[in-house]
Formats: sequence, structure tokens, C-alpha cells
Amino acid sequence: MKKIIPYLFIPALLIANLPAFGIGRTGDDPVLLTIANKPVSVSEFLHMYEKNNTQAVGTREDIDTYLQRFIDFKLKVAEAENMGLDTLPGFKKELAGYREQLVKPYLLDSSTIEMMVHEAYNHMRYEVNASHILIRCGMEASPADTLDAYTRIIQVRQKILEGTPFEQMARAVSDDPSAKSNGGNLGYFTALQMVYPFEKAVYALQPGEISMPVRTRFGYHIIRLNDKRLNPGTVKVAHIMVAVPRSSGPEKQKEAYEKIKNIYKQLTAGASFDTIARKYSDDYNSAKNGGILPWFGTGKMIPAFEQAAFALKNPGDISEPVQTGYGWHIIKLLDKKELPAYKEISESLRRKVLSSDRGQMAKTALVKKLINKYQVMVDSALLDQVAANGDLDNDHFIPVVPSSDYEKPLATGNGFSVTMKDFLKTLNKSHPKPSESIHHFIFKTFENLLSNRLLAYKKSQLENTNPEFRAIMQEYHDGMLLFEIMDRKVWSKASHDTTGLKAYYNTHKNAYMTEKRQMATIYHFNDPRFAKSLTKDIRKVSRKKLTDKQLIEKYKNKNAGISVETDTLLISDQRFGKSLSWEKGISGMIRKENGFYIVNTKEIFPEEPKPLDEIRGIVTADYQDYLEKQWIIRLRKKYPVVIHQDVLSGIKNKI
Repeated sequence: MKKIIPYLFIPALLIANLPAFGIGRTGDDPVLLTIANKPVSVSEFLHMYEKNNTQAVGTREDIDTYLQRFIDFKLKVAEAENMGLDTLPGFKKELAGYREQLVKPYLLDSSTIEMMVHEAYNHMRYEVNASHILIRCGMEASPADTLDAYTRIIQVRQKILEGTPFEQMARAVSDDPSAKSNGGNLGYFTALQMVYPFEKAVYALQPGEISMPVRTRFGYHIIRLNDKRLNPGTVKVAHIMVAVPRSSGPEKQKEAYEKIKNIYKQLTAGASFDTIARKYSDDYNSAKNGGILPWFGTGKMIPAFEQAAFALKNPGDISEPVQTGYGWHIIKLLDKKELPAYKEISESLRRKVLSSDRGQMAKTALVKKLINKYQVMVDSALLDQVAANGDLDNDHFIPVVPSSDYEKPLATGNGFSVTMKDFLKTLNKSHPKPSESIHHFIFKTFENLLSNRLLAYKKSQLENTNPEFRAIMQEYHDGMLLFEIMDRKVWSKASHDTTGLKAYYNTHKNAYMTEKRQMATIYHFNDPRFAKSLTKDIRKVSRKKLTDKQLIEKYKNKNAGISVETDTLLISDQRFGKSLSWEKGISGMIRKENGFYIVNTKEIFPEEPKPLDEIRGIVTADYQDYLEKQWIIRLRKKYPVVIHQDVLSGIKNKI
């Protein structure tokens, strides 16, 4: 008898937050207006209004003003559609590309990822020091191998509980190669530095506690929490290193130690750390920058270096020589930062969560929701038959399925199905791993297929099921058409239509007048008693009986503070205000805060149109505005616009 069960075990997929909008409206969505006989809903209009309205609170007048702009926008889109611009292959391809990017957040389970981001931050508040023992067992291992690994790790745990030292057992049985040297101790680490199941298990322990077996993609672990402390944040340091190769004999090691002691002595005597690092440090990458290293936190450096760096208290402090596996170091603290507040790093944490293995768990949560939503049922008996009736040919599984079963559904749901034929196509492209059981391979492959099909189905239905996504896609569609039609009808036309541009300029050139201005020589002095004699001498300059240079020389020893400049003064110039004469000749004395002036006006230039070549950019922009306004007038005559006033009044009343 065929067995049909709800399908709940699905693999993982990366997820992210759904975008939030202020228009999460459900229920009726009445038509606000029709443009070119196409309806525009209230939700579409309000989506655009709320996005473009910069006021904290809108008004009825705002609605009316924006409505006219919106109508103009939609008329341009209608013209682009009438020209068939939305049917061009290039347009379709570009819009499809945008959709691929826009759709991603809507295929993710936001609640799961938010929980994981908060959990990661809570873990980050602390650093943990843990030891572990690993018994390797891949995720594709057979049930027998998996059980064997679990049994072994349970036996190891029992021996430790009975008194065998953890470090001794780690060196003896752990499949982690580093255990031979460190006894399983991983040092201090924090969130997002270990695979998620391991991290979650560590942070659930109390110091000294040993976990039950923890399954990761590497196998089974038992973990002992050694210590837990507050996260000290991050540090920025510079260092000077004297390298000591691991193969060095006692003489080389002694030589390196004497060298680092000598360097430390120079630093304590006041030598520049930057200079010494550039001259002596064997870390050539950092030496050229004075020994400066990037910011780092716990778990990023080898323990001895990290411990010495975080022990420094104040910027500028220098450590005594520190020995690591690389040699000797002297460390200078440059700066320290505490762990930032959640809101400051939540976005970067979200990106890290999505790119880590915990993102896979978020996919499981999303697909389970889709299974429930679409009421998916799976024929597991048919899958068992596929696993039981097939052969392995090298690394390829060849199923034996009668053609009469090809159209049978392996999974069904509301508007959704996966047939045996679909599954066989996927199997043909898949290969089991050498250690993988056929049963695991068959069900894993089907799980991936079902997961991908569910997500693809949800993706295909987004415009019908999600008002926010529908609004965004409409916005991109219309925006792309607007750009193309504006370029054709306005921007490029104004740039290339030199005849039209000249005609527009000639018609409107009085709008581009120069300002009334004068060419003048300005005399500045610091004592009003010199005004009369200076005026006489300025007249002599005008009659060319004296030069300005001679005039300055004449008053040089009289402490008059004479200075002379020639300038073009505009009528709008506030330098002299109404005191400035707009007739040729010499002005009277003009008193200002910084002294006294006499202005000799030599030439008056009346207003006149600026040459087109001088202001082509400004005229082109105005010509574009002109073309757009004339075009809109034609569009409003060409396409009917009907506003449903009762619906508009309802919007205004809510605003």
C-alpha cells in the first residue's frame, strides 16, 4: 500500500530580512484613477507617495500636488508602453536581472534570521575557552558508521567522567590533529568563529561542564567549557618581531633573544617604535608601516600574542618581549574599542550570519513554513522503491523505474507538484559520495529538489501574493521605462538638437541677461583728511598726468595707507551699496568699516544677453524642461485620465 506522509525534513538555505514598508495593506485595494484606460490602485499610488513625501505629516494639498506629478509620470510610462519599449529584449533582460536581486529577501525567513542575529550578539558579549574531542563522521556516513562514531564518543565521555583527564583522552583519541599538542584546548573564542552547533553547545555550558555529544559536519564532539569572560573588544597594535625558525638550535635562539632585548632597551630609552620596526622587524608586511597590524579581537592571533596585546592598558604602552611559535615580539598598544552596541553592528552581524553555516538552518525553517503553507505531501514509498531498485555504475546511480511511474507525483501541494520524471532528471545530474549510503543519497537529492522547487514556486507567485514586492517590481518596471522614454524624448533630443536649442535661446535670450556692471579703479585710504587731495590726484591720473604707481609713491610717507585696485563691479555688488555711482567719473568719499574709498568709474556696461556658447549647459537644461512641459501637454491630450474623486477624498481624510 502506498504510504503518503507530510514532508518535514528539508535542508538549509541562506535567508535575510524582509524589507519593511509603511503600506502593509490587506483587503480591498480600490482603483484611484485610470490613465490610458489602465487602472492605478490606491496601494500603488500610496507606495510612491510615501516613498517620495519628505514631510513627517502629509496634508491634503500635498496629496493634490503629488497626484499631478504622479499622473505625469504615468502618462510617460503609458507612452513608453505604447511605443513597445517594454517588449524590447534588452528591457526584458534588464528587468529580469533586477528581479533576481529584488526577490532574494522575499525568499528568506526573517524571524529565524533575526533570532540568530540577536543570539550571535548575545554570544559576542562573552569569550569562552573550551576544549573538545572529535570523532570524525561525515554527514553522508551510513547509519552503521554514524552509530559507531556516536558510541565511541559516548565511551570517551564516560571515561572522562570516571576520572581520566580530558587532555589525556584528547591526545589519545581525538581526530582533531591539533589535540596532540594542545590536549584539545581551542583557546578563547567568541561568536561566529566556530561552526554553529559547536558554538551553541559551548555557550550553553557552565565552566567545568562536559557536554553530551554534539553533531557537526566534522563528526561528533564532546566539549568542556574551561572559562567564560566578558568580551574585551578589539585592539589595534604595532609589533616588532625577531623571527626564530622552529628548526633553530640553541645558539640561534639565544641570538634572537639578545637581539629582542637590545631592541627593547632602545625603546625604553626613547627610540621611535615606528623607526625601530621599519629597521629591525622580521615581519616584513607590517614593518614597512611601522609594525602596525589590523584591528583584531579574541581568537584572531596566537594565544601568547593575543594575551600580551590585551594586557596593555593605555595607548602607547609597550610590552616586554613576548615569545610565540614565530619568535619574539614587542607589542605597542595603539587603540582599544569595546564591543559596539547591537544597533551599531546588527547589519554586519546579519551578513556574517547569512554567510555562515547557521544560514543553512534558516533555510530549513523557511522551507518548513512553505511545506505547511502549501500543504505538501510526499510519497515516501515511491522514494523507497527508487532506493531499493537501482544500481551503482562507478560513481553514478542508475535508477530502475518503469516508464508507467514517470508521471506519478512524488510530492503534491496547493498548486504545486514534483513528478517522478522531475526527480529522475535531477538524479541523472547527481553523484553519491563514496561513503554515502544509497538511501541517504536518494532522500538527500529529493530533499534538495523539493526545497528548490518550493522556493522557485514561491518566487514565481510573489507578484500575486505579496503587495510590497508587486509595488517594488512595478516601480522598477515604470522607472526603467521612464528613463528610456525621457532619454528619447527630452534628454538626448535637447543635447543633439542644435537647431532647436538655438531657436529656444533666441526666443528666451532675455532670460539670460548679463548684469549691469562697471569697470572701475578703487582707491582705499585710512584717513578722511586725504580725500580732497587724493581726489585731485585721481583726476590727474584720469588726464594721464600721473600714474597710479606715482600716486601711491606720493602718499607713501604720509601714512595714508593708500592702495589701488582695478575691478569689475556688478550692480548687485553689496561692497559699496547705494553709495556707488553708476555714472562715469570720480565718486565722492565712501565711508566703510575698514576705511575710506574713492571709486573712479571708467566704463559702464549695460545689460545684454549672454552668448549661447558661454551658457550652453544652463540653456540646455532649460530647453529640456521646455520640451518636457510641451510633451506632457500633448500626452494629457492624447491619453484619457479619470480620477475617482470619492476614493481620493478617502485618502485625504486618512492623511
